[in-house]
Amino acid sequence: MHLLRPRMLSFVAIVLATPVTAAAQDTSATASLIAAEVDFARRVAESDVRTGFLEVLASDAVVFRPGLVDAREWYQTHESPPIELSWSPGAARVSAAGDLGYTTGPYQARAIGSARTVGQGYYLSVWRRNRGRRWELLTDLGVETDAPDEPVPPMEAPRRGASFPDGGRARSALLEADEQWSRRGSRPTDAARLADPAVRVLRNGRPLAKGVAAAAAAMAASTKEPGGTGLVAVASSLDFGFTRGMRLEAARGGETRVHYVRVWVTDTEGRWRVIADVETPEPASAAPPQEPG
Repeated sequence: MHLLRPRMLSFVAIVLATPVTAAAQDTSATASLIAAEVDFARRVAESDVRTGFLEVLASDAVVFRPGLVDAREWYQTHESPPIELSWSPGAARVSAAGDLGYTTGPYQARAIGSARTVGQGYYLSVWRRNRGRRWELLTDLGVETDAPDEPVPPMEAPRRGASFPDGGRARSALLEADEQWSRRGSRPTDAARLADPAVRVLRNGRPLAKGVAAAAAAMAASTKEPGGTGLVAVASSLDFGFTRGMRLEAARGGETRVHYVRVWVTDTEGRWRVIADVETPEPASAAPPQEPG
């Protein structure tokens, strides 16, 4: 089947304006993000999915249903699903500035009032800390697969990488790294160059891939065509960022749009390395829409 070349998405770059303090960030920012995630899960359990999400979503948050949509608008116009949703962070990371972070771990959905599991897998959430020092959810994406329990990560001092001299170079380098990962992440030697040792790759129907070798294998099995990056966001400390984009895959009856979110951190030499990669496919379609922005 002839595969159309993926259409490049419009590029929007964001650098957060939170100033970086002179003191090095300790574990308190990571601890606060995990606490926010745990409280978020508690509120969903106490109320419902719709109410819980609307309490934490940023004004510019997006979700995938299955295409990219405005998160607040979607939850405001849809009834809460008839499920009991539970989850816990198995890994978390925060920028040195404490303004951007991510969490990931297992989730489980059960029918209301029943022990019957109706869905399980892994989620990845990207968070931003607002001026009031409150964590807001920027994007949330999950895959369905076997999801063993994982403990909440210990509060050890996170390994910090070097940052870039300015935001322009940080964004350009992140765009290049994202493209390289799309095209070469399936090659073990390139994966070792592009991925953080703690990298996680989340794919529907596949076991959680943890570590560089497993990530490369997951990329080889799931990512056949490179995509176009639609958004790049970089922390004010220039050591943490995330990308969001879309690619096309050949499918029976047309093409499938596949949306992805990736989280990036810098290594000790100031190079971007992917630490989390998750994607979700849409039903087959012939004409992909543009991402907003």
